[in-house]
Amino acid sequence: MRNPGLVPKLAPWRGVVLYLVFGVAWVFAGDAFLAHWAGSPEEITHFQTWKGWLYVLITSAMAGWLLGRMRKIERQRSVVARELAQIVHHAPVGMARVAIDGRILWANDCLCRMLGVPLGVLQTLNFRDVFQAEDSALAKQQLERLLAGEIDHYVGERQCHRPHDGIVPVLSTVTYVPAAGDEPAHLDCVLQDMGEIQAARTALERSETRLRLAVDGSGGGMWDRDLVHSQTLFSPGVARMLRYTGDDFGRDFRLGERLHPDDSERVRLAVRYALASGEPFVETARVRCFDGTYRWFMARGLRHLNDAGQPERFSGILTDLTRERQVDERQRLASTVMEHTIEGVIVTDTKSRILSVNAAVTRLLGYTEDELLGKTPRVFKSGRHDRAFYEAMWESLKRTGRWQGEIWNRRKNGEVFPEHVSMSVVRDATGATTHYVCMFTDISDEKEQHERLEFLAHNDALTGLSNRLWFCGQLEDAVVQARGTGERMAVLQLNLDRFKDVNDSYGHAIGDQVLKHIARKVQSAMRPGDLLGRMAGDE
Repeated sequence: MRNPGLVPKLAPWRGVVLYLVFGVAWVFAGDAFLAHWAGSPEEITHFQTWKGWLYVLITSAMAGWLLGRMRKIERQRSVVARELAQIVHHAPVGMARVAIDGRILWANDCLCRMLGVPLGVLQTLNFRDVFQAEDSALAKQQLERLLAGEIDHYVGERQCHRPHDGIVPVLSTVTYVPAAGDEPAHLDCVLQDMGEIQAARTALERSETRLRLAVDGSGGGMWDRDLVHSQTLFSPGVARMLRYTGDDFGRDFRLGERLHPDDSERVRLAVRYALASGEPFVETARVRCFDGTYRWFMARGLRHLNDAGQPERFSGILTDLTRERQVDERQRLASTVMEHTIEGVIVTDTKSRILSVNAAVTRLLGYTEDELLGKTPRVFKSGRHDRAFYEAMWESLKRTGRWQGEIWNRRKNGEVFPEHVSMSVVRDATGATTHYVCMFTDISDEKEQHERLEFLAHNDALTGLSNRLWFCGQLEDAVVQARGTGERMAVLQLNLDRFKDVNDSYGHAIGDQVLKHIARKVQSAMRPGDLLGRMAGDE
C-alpha cells in the first residue's frame, strides 16, 4: 500500500518560476542571435516570426506537461484520500474532530456505535460533556500545554457517558491541529474502549494467578532469563526453596557459584545444547542453598526465539527433588537388600496376588518370577495344615499387623519342606491396608539337626538303640508300673565275648559293622513293646 506521506507535491509557484526563467532566457537568446547576425529587414522579420511560433510550441508543450503532471498528482491524492477515509471509517477505535470549544465536528462510525447515536445527534453534543476526564484539573492543564505548543499530544483515561445506557471507560489520545487556510484550528481525538483492554488485562491477571497458584502448589518456582539483556527474574518460590532470607534474591544469587562442582560442567553443556537445538531443557543438579546445605533440584525450561530466529528468552520451572532423591535412595537400598538377602521375600496386594519376589524365592521354591507374578501363595500349599490353621494365621495378621511361625510348604518339584515365616501388613497414610509382605527361610537343615540332637539324646549313635540314660529311665518307669499292677517283667543283659579280638584283628570299622548287625538281629527277634538298649561301649 502507498505511504500517504510520500505523495508528490507540485506547488503552483514552481510552474510560474519555470515559465518566467524560460521566457527571459528565450528573449535574451534571440536578441543575442540578432546582434551577431546582420541580415536584411525581410530576413529579420522572418526570423522573428519563426522564433515566435517556436516559442508558442515549446511553451504549449511545457504547459501540457505541467497539466498532466498536476492531474497525476491529483489522482494520487484522491486515491490516498479515499484510502485514509476507508481506514478512518473502518478503524476499530473511535475518531472525532473536535472544535477548540468542545463541539464535535465529525466522528467515524466506530465512535457512533460506541455512543449508540447517529452522527447527526453526536454533532449536537459537546465532547467535554460526553467524555469526562477522570482528573479534570490534569486534563485542563494538558489541553493548555497542547494549545501552547509545549506538547504535540496527550493521553488520558475518560468516562464515556452514553446518552441512553451507562458509562464506558475509554482511553483518549488528543492531538492539536493548527489552522491552515480555510481550515480552522481543531483537535483530533482517538478514543479506545477500555472495556476490551480491561477484559484482556483481567484475563491476563487470572492466567498469571492460575500459573502462580499452580507453581506454588507444586512447591516449585519459576525463572525467566532475558538473553538479550542478561537479566534473570525469579518467582518467590525459588528464593524460598534455596532458603534465602535477604531482600534482593536476584542480586545475591549466582547459579554458577552455587552449583556443585561435580554438576557444574554437565549443566552448562545441557543449557548450551537446549539453546542451540530448541529441545526442552531437563536437568537435575545439586545447588548450595543460602543455609550452606546442598539440595537436589530439577530444572525444566525452553528457549524462545525473536522475529529474527535468535534465542531471546530462556524460561522454565525449578523443583526441589531432595526428598524424592532421599526416598529413591532408601528404596534403592531396600531393593538391593531385598535382592541379596538369603531370605525369600514375597509382596502381595490385598487380594493376595503376588506382585514381587526376590531372587531367594526362585532359589528356594524353584519357580521363576514370571511363573509367580499374579498368582497367590496357595501354589505353595503342602496340605499339612488344615483350614483352622490358616484362619487363625490371617486373624492374627489382620488384628496385630504381623504373624510369624512355622509352615510346611511345597517346592515346584513337589518336595515338602518346613519354613519359618514372618508376615507383615503394609498400610498407607490413612491406615488402609495396601500390601502384605512375607519373609521366609528354609529351616530343613535346622529341623534335621534338631531331630538328630533329639535322637542322640535318647539313642546310641552307632546302633540306634536306646542309650544307657534313656534305657535306665524307661526301666525305672517299667519297674514302678509293674509293682503297681502286679505284672511280671524281665531284664536280659547280653555280653559279646572276645569282641576286643574282632577290633584288634579286623579294625574298628568291622567291629562297628558287627555291633550294628547284632543290634538289628536282636531287635528283630523282640516283641512290640520290648525295649533294647546299648549300656556301654564294647571292647
